[in-house]
Amino acid sequence: MNMTITLVLAAFVLTSVFTGAEIPARDNLLGPVRTVTTSSGTTLTIDETPATFKVTVPATSGVVPAGGAPAKPAEPAGEETEEGETGEEEAAEPAAGGVGPRLFPSFVEASKAASGTPLLSLDVCGFAYDQFGWGVLTAVDVKLEDGLGVLEAGKQRFLIDLLARVKTIYDNTSGDAHTQAEETMAFLVAGIMLGRADGTLPPEVAVPEEIVDKAEAQKTAFLSQYPQAFYATAPWSWREDLARIMARDRWLSQPLEPGDRDYHSLEKSMVLTEALNSDETLLEQQRFLWDLYSALVGAGHSFTVPEMTGIMAGDDYATVMADPNKRFLEVKRDAIALGVPFRLVPETRSMEYFLVDLLVEDRKKVSFGTFENVVRSVRAAEVTLLPEAGASWRAFEAYALDALIRPGETPESAKISMDDAYKSRLISRLTYAIVQEPGGSGTLGGGGAGGLGPAFTVEPVPSYYLYLARSLSPLDLALPKFLGAVYGELHGFRAGGAVTPTLDGEMGDARELFYGFYLESCYNLGMRPATGGVGDAKAAVERARNFAAGWASDPTFGVDIRRLIPIAPGRTLEGGDGIYCLAVLGVRAVEIAVEYDTPPKVIGGEPTFGPASYTLLVPVIVEVVTPGREVMPHEDYIALCDRYDTPDDLANALEGRAVGAAEEAGEEEGPGSVLDKLDTGTKVLVIVLLVFIIVIIFVLVMKKRQESAI
Repeated sequence: MNMTITLVLAAFVLTSVFTGAEIPARDNLLGPVRTVTTSSGTTLTIDETPATFKVTVPATSGVVPAGGAPAKPAEPAGEETEEGETGEEEAAEPAAGGVGPRLFPSFVEASKAASGTPLLSLDVCGFAYDQFGWGVLTAVDVKLEDGLGVLEAGKQRFLIDLLARVKTIYDNTSGDAHTQAEETMAFLVAGIMLGRADGTLPPEVAVPEEIVDKAEAQKTAFLSQYPQAFYATAPWSWREDLARIMARDRWLSQPLEPGDRDYHSLEKSMVLTEALNSDETLLEQQRFLWDLYSALVGAGHSFTVPEMTGIMAGDDYATVMADPNKRFLEVKRDAIALGVPFRLVPETRSMEYFLVDLLVEDRKKVSFGTFENVVRSVRAAEVTLLPEAGASWRAFEAYALDALIRPGETPESAKISMDDAYKSRLISRLTYAIVQEPGGSGTLGGGGAGGLGPAFTVEPVPSYYLYLARSLSPLDLALPKFLGAVYGELHGFRAGGAVTPTLDGEMGDARELFYGFYLESCYNLGMRPATGGVGDAKAAVERARNFAAGWASDPTFGVDIRRLIPIAPGRTLEGGDGIYCLAVLGVRAVEIAVEYDTPPKVIGGEPTFGPASYTLLVPVIVEVVTPGREVMPHEDYIALCDRYDTPDDLANALEGRAVGAAEEAGEEEGPGSVLDKLDTGTKVLVIVLLVFIIVIIFVLVMKKRQESAI
């Protein structure tokens, strides 16, 4: 009986320690003062204004490059690699079947498996931003198909009309000029077919059969080979028509290199320039597309139709090609001098591509460690994320990362210090992850057995939230300008379909939400926030708190985030062909500890201060080089993720390296592997109970021996 009572009490004590108490709310939402009732019934008023804080990752954790630091693959053949200091220690190669944190496909699943309510992480907030941004891009893409502005008949009609103009050039040229016009026709035909559900040309488009065959061959190669591979992940996987749009637009935005003589040719850019200049309506439509996507995601490293027109110096395509030893070579020289390729339309660049373009102009030269170099270059002031006047929305979005890469340069750095492990955690949205071994406390909430601790409602990175809120300003200008009255009618998309608010309404909600995160984080730290642009501060904080309370029930956050993002050709460890990728492996839990460096002002008592422990949900992103020249199909990638649930094993499997022998052979799980699947609180409870039982058995045995001795 006594043993049963003892076990129940032990379970109660462990549960109370490891699940943590509810974080007390501030009476005044717009201030840093909170009240706490102690276990003795005393009410304390705590003012965080004079406090300073320290954030660390528990000692049971270690920080290594994501995925347990898979071995660095060979650099592309024939290219020298500039070795430089990264500021991070190089991690050892993980053992086969290495341990690591469990991965989950979505934030919601990770939340359900947590031992308590996780703290709202910057990654969950960032994912909300991504969803809004993708919704904007997909709404614009779909509307462009139906017709928008000067593209009143849609983007497909623009391509068909442009093809007709190129056919005129084809019909009126001969020799090499005729051949290159034919290649340009095939380029446009392939794009038109990629944009259609049945993959064929419309009946009204008449081109020679050999051109259609050539376009089919190019389309097939494009859909199966990197770097211009068709790879439909979010948001383009949300709708079948979005997947087609993505494939077609990636085809149309591929670089037409000045130095090449295949179908990525300078000649093709000259043909397209002449065709566009021959029809003012087509030229205006192309300029509209260029300006629209430049405002949203940036034009990248490309030269435009006006620049190509200037290089040709007013000569038509046939005239330039008639004297290839002189005029054509001049054009080629001038085009190469620009150092960038021609594109028919700008590329719809993801954030990953945007960051790559900060460092290199030619993605063929991208190799393993590029995102580590982004971090190093920004910290060394070799590259700046600060956007120029008139920069794209994507550029302002990227600037928010500066607060994570250089936390010591933010206003909150005067209020909060961080260990190196937590600094590396902040940049996990690029290419690092924290590997935390089992055995952490799992305590949640403000305080615990160690005394009164800080009470946070959101991860303490206020500048990141502020920059995200301000990054929406370019959209305020671009969307009304290019969408006109449609701005108040369009709806963004999510995985489940169109959202209820229109784009303009959703824009206001998004801005208020991210300002709310900013204000909450400032008040948690006892900081005076910058309120310019905030609007209704109380409404913003209430929206942020409602989000924190309800995000785990939102289907948006139940979406599988795992995806393989191809970046550039690469080399495997064995020196073979490969594809350099960022792999989002899933979501995992990370613990952080927060304590006071300088205590707050307390009225009503003299409490003992101690650390507070929080659980964050963090995506795990690794750099890998997958073998072969084809992108791994999304279904195969998800199946691989389902097979391995720790980062190091999954990274090894992606690169074709050895993983744990027992797991690989499908052997039954032993007691240790079953224990590993338990959450931290339950695991510690089981261990303590087992130890308690062993102690009781030991006491009984010793008592029995003493009785026998007597």
